Amino acid sequence: MNEDLRQLDRQIRKAFLRYREIQHQRTRLERIHYPQIMDWEVGTQEPPQVSDTNLLKQEVLSELGYSPAYFWELVEMENDMLPEFAELAAQHPLWEHFRWISGIATTLMVVRYVARGGDVTRCPRVTNYWKGLGEDVLPDGSVPRRIRGRTKVKRRLPAMPHVTEVGELLRKAILTSNRGMLRDIYDREKPQYLEKHQYRTDKDSGEIQIDPETGKPKETPALWAHKHGLRIALKILDFCAWKAWREAYGLPAPDPYAFDILNHPREHLISFGDLYDKLEPAKPTVVRAGAHDIKRKFPDLYQPFARIEEPA
Repeated sequence: MNEDLRQLDRQIRKAFLRYREIQHQRTRLERIHYPQIMDWEVGTQEPPQVSDTNLLKQEVLSELGYSPAYFWELVEMENDMLPEFAELAAQHPLWEHFRWISGIATTLMVVRYVARGGDVTRCPRVTNYWKGLGEDVLPDGSVPRRIRGRTKVKRRLPAMPHVTEVGELLRKAILTSNRGMLRDIYDREKPQYLEKHQYRTDKDSGEIQIDPETGKPKETPALWAHKHGLRIALKILDFCAWKAWREAYGLPAPDPYAFDILNHPREHLISFGDLYDKLEPAKPTVVRAGAHDIKRKFPDLYQPFARIEEPA
């Protein structure tokens, strides 16, 4: 067991959760103390008028220590953590792979991914890892989701909120990248899904659903194919990351069930190296995110935070 890597993982997860909590507090105070900073709907010239209730919130929060000056302290704290992320991510074995893949070749994404993945030593197979990330399937092969008439989703281990948020960032990165195998997988899986599932079928009987108004079979929505393509691409990325992560710990990382047990052709198994698409690897630079430009855009609103020093 690689104890140094275990300590690094814990340090990254702790730093990310602290960063996320700072972000939550900063955005909450931003809405209350500085609504003019928020990005409002397109077409509106000014932020909504501040209500009496919001003014009372400002007064109460200031009395509790959450003053406008504390908001600016949170901005500074959020920015100060970005160099720490770059230093931590550069030491992680996943960075050596992420830096070659378009869309995710940033140290901040590596930190987010490590925090999302949790304790990989507790996942002896990739199916355990997928389940912790909310990417498992039910016995009938369907995705766990709420279905009309059923009161509970058959999932014992729901994904944590930050796990879902980072997953959405990864899916967005796949969509915005116009090259690479992850994007190719997404583009390939979409039409294959629509070709295989041209019409919607009943979950229990398997019969094609008929539209009562037109009398024609209900076609499968394009959104389903879109989500399916992203799901497959992300699960392949997660498998590659899980395997490299486990091997860095010195732990066994068997192939997925289809290849390890069912003996599917191994030429169909995708490795991390197959996902590389950048001509040169990215450098572990500081990634600006979140509140990095608030102080620059609104210098007149800045208020220094008076730190209370403890007596010697």
